[in-house]
Amino acid sequence: MFQELSCDLMYLLPGKWEEVRKLYHEQIAGLEGLDAQVKEGLEHLRLETSYLQSIEDTIRQQREVLDVGFQEFERKHALFQEKGWPTSLT
Repeated sequence: MFQELSCDLMYLLPGKWEEVRKLYHEQIAGLEGLDAQVKEGLEHLRLETSYLQSIEDTIRQQREVLDVGFQEFERKHALFQEKGWPTSLT
């Protein structure tokens, strides 16, 4: 089908085939350039995503450590109160 169409174009556009061919190659080159830009953008986003995920993991780990430390502090504070020891520094 495509081969038939291209043959028909050559007959319909005598002397214009080279112009059509040139436009085709220009369009293909433009699309290839656009494709390269998109691929580069996607790679940049993958790297940025990886970086942000590592930051998120660090934040989560720090939050867990802080939670555990606070819970331990709160437990000890409750023990001091049960024994009647002062829990205020003032």
